Amino acid sequence: MKSDITKENIEEYMTLQRSSSFCDYCQNIQPPRAYHCASCNACIMGKQYHCAALGFCIGENNQIHYLNYLFVSIVMCTYSFGSLVLAQMLSGNF
Repeated sequence: MKSDITKENIEEYMTLQRSSSFCDYCQNIQPPRAYHCASCNACIMGKQYHCAALGFCIGENNQIHYLNYLFVSIVMCTYSFGSLVLAQMLSGNF
C-alpha cells in the first residue's frame, strides 16, 4: 500500500514501480501474464475479460467453469425454444 512507503524503503518501492511486474493499482508485485481488473480491483492471472453477467473476471483458474456455464446456457435455451415451438405446433397455432 502507498501508506507503507517510508524514507527507508522508498528506493525499493521506486525500483518495483518501474519494473513491468508491479501493479500501480494494487501496489503489489504482479505475477507474469496477470492483468489488473478495475471492476474486481485485483490482478487476475491470464485475464480474458470481466463478465458483467457473472460479476467476476474470466481468467486462467476459472475458464473451464465459464465454458461449462456457456454450454449449459446454450443447451437450456435450445431446449426452451424447442419446447415452445413444439407446444405451438401441437396446439395448432403455428
